[in-house]
Amino acid sequence: MQMSYPVYLRDVTSAQDKSVQRSGPSVDTKGISKHVLEVDCGVDCSEVTLEDLARAVAARTGVPISNQKLIHKGQTLKDLEQTLSSCGVKEGAKLMLVGSQNNAGEEEMQHKLEELEGGVEKLSLRLSDIRQELDGIENGFLEESLKPSALSKLSRRVKGQMEQFVKLLEQVDSMELPEGRTNLRVKRKNVVRKIQLSLEKCDSIEHDLAVQREKLSSYSLTLPD
Repeated sequence: MQMSYPVYLRDVTSAQDKSVQRSGPSVDTKGISKHVLEVDCGVDCSEVTLEDLARAVAARTGVPISNQKLIHKGQTLKDLEQTLSSCGVKEGAKLMLVGSQNNAGEEEMQHKLEELEGGVEKLSLRLSDIRQELDGIENGFLEESLKPSALSKLSRRVKGQMEQFVKLLEQVDSMELPEGRTNLRVKRKNVVRKIQLSLEKCDSIEHDLAVQREKLSSYSLTLPD
């Protein structure tokens, strides 16, 4: 099933214009483009979210979700996880979109940030593997004689992960973003936060590795000659 939503689009080249025009039956469409969007809602159209609509808007207009400001009956729709029905947006409802397309340079920066974010996520998965292996050692799933070698390998791996995270952080920090592009700055802030959280996890793993080495050393001292 599909639902239709007429969306009136203001001049998307005007990135600095923050004024709001309200939509409605008598909306003045002079200088405004109209798009009728078809949103696929599967079996249950009551579950269609604002994000579903925003993706359809982005595909039709070229305005990325982060640059969109969707307005319905004078109210700005902000929560992407909220269903359209809970927002009072019904099939055939008119919405106003205020937004701007990224230029070529901004698109490149957006793509670069997404690549870096993908790199962070891949490294985070590897870090989770290290955490699981260390949990196994802490829970006694490895023979005592094998622990020194295992702990040494995990230590090298986590140090390697930390180096990779720091390199990613340096790349993000070195990006010079244009003034007034809040979406890019928010994206960079989110990527930086993910890296910082991952580095904190690395520190936690290193601490736990040190604890395990200390326990192993104490255990060795208690063994009879």
